Amino acid sequence: MEEAPKLVRQLTRSRGRAAAEDVVQAAFERLMGARLEEIERPRAFLARIALNLAADEARRDGRTPVRCAPAEEIAALEEKLAALGASAEDDLIDRERRAVVAGVLHSLPRKERLALLWAKLEGLTHRQIGKRLGEPHTNVPFYLSRALAKCRKALHAFDNCDTHGFQNDGRGADAD
Repeated sequence: MEEAPKLVRQLTRSRGRAAAEDVVQAAFERLMGARLEEIERPRAFLARIALNLAADEARRDGRTPVRCAPAEEIAALEEKLAALGASAEDDLIDRERRAVVAGVLHSLPRKERLALLWAKLEGLTHRQIGKRLGEPHTNVPFYLSRALAKCRKALHAFDNCDTHGFQNDGRGADAD
């Protein structure tokens, strides 16, 4: 499961690696016993279980052995989680797309960046944006269209690249 390494890293800081692995294993065991169809956000639920177990363990001095779940149970749980929502790969792609947009925003000229952020995040009108920029409001559509075009171009390039960052023309990996 993709969530296990992240939880182990998070808990290792306070509990040590072996204890963190034990807590994460116990969290998965609890998650397997839950009714997944009733859980709105399984990843958040798993994280909360792990944090609660770590807190419980911190209150106790001794360690309680944790049953190691069979691989078949873990595989079944992963299938249930995948059926409930986006895969870890989809989440990663979404984060990468947001990073592309953030990179474009940072590279935009000041007026384009501010105009776009004020329009999209604060909902300001062209007149309000122009006033803040100290520019005629008639310049604002120009700034917005240039900023949006750059974002669209970067996202288009991202969406049309294969996993190695090479341009994907749709002919497949073996095409010459």
